[in-house]
Order: sequence, then structure tokens, then C-alpha cells
Amino acid sequence: MRPSVQEAHELFSEEFLSVDQDTKTGFVTVAVTHYSPTVARNWVILIVKGVNEAVRARDVEEAEKSIAFLNQQRLKTSLVSLTEVFAELIEQQTKTVMLANASDEYVFQVIEPPVAPELKSDPKRALICVLGTLLGGLLAVLFVLIRHFTGKKIAN
Repeated sequence: MRPSVQEAHELFSEEFLSVDQDTKTGFVTVAVTHYSPTVARNWVILIVKGVNEAVRARDVEEAEKSIAFLNQQRLKTSLVSLTEVFAELIEQQTKTVMLANASDEYVFQVIEPPVAPELKSDPKRALICVLGTLLGGLLAVLFVLIRHFTGKKIAN
């Protein structure tokens, strides 16, 4: 059965995604753990780009709505002082739109690009092999002892 979007998000957030913020510097570290280092690196890139695009789109939309509203209000008033105030506010919102569209890195500026690690961290295959061998050996000895004490002979 396929998990719902919410279940998949919870699983991804709990087991694969790590987001840490350094309170002194304000730096945010985004890390993804996955069996494939290339997939992990690509996911980090997609997450950072997605956050930048979503926040940029929201800020541009809000600024454009504000500009439209301020233009309507400026046309409704005949007071010169209010017209100047509206013009300054429109200028600020126009700067917001310009700055949002000027750079790809809007919210998160990438200081160090994500890299795929060269050394594997998980799963620890050597430990799995040793434990599997020990468990298999113990089960074999247990099987032989049970056969011996129950009195069943293996036919030759």
C-alpha cells in the first residue's frame, strides 16, 4: 500500500532530512541521508531551489498586489502629500520585486554547494555479514543439538 503524501513527508522529514541553524551565525545547514549519495545531493539542490522559488514567488505576488492597491489609492486622492507617500511606498514595493527577480538565491544563499560523499556511512555491510554468520552458525548448532537430543536419526 502506498503511503499518503502526509505520511511520505513525515517519513522523509524524520529519517532522511536534517535542517540545522547556527544561532550565532544564522547559517542554515540542509542535509539529506540516502543510500545513494548522488540522490541525496540532488535532493538538497531541489529543496534549496524549491524554497527559494516559493518564497520569491510569494514575495513578488504580494509586492505586485501592493503596487496595484497603492496605485488605486494614489489615483483616488488629490492631496499632494499623500500622493508622495504612495509614490514612496510604490518605489519600495518595486525594489522588492526587482531584488526578488535579480538573483536565483533569494532566501538561501549557497555558501558551499552540496557534494556527494565518497565514503559510505550506512548500512554497515561488514557488521551485517559478521552478525549474519554468527546467527546462522548458532541456529545450525541449535538445530543439530535439538535433533540429537530428540532421538531422531538422519537416515543414511
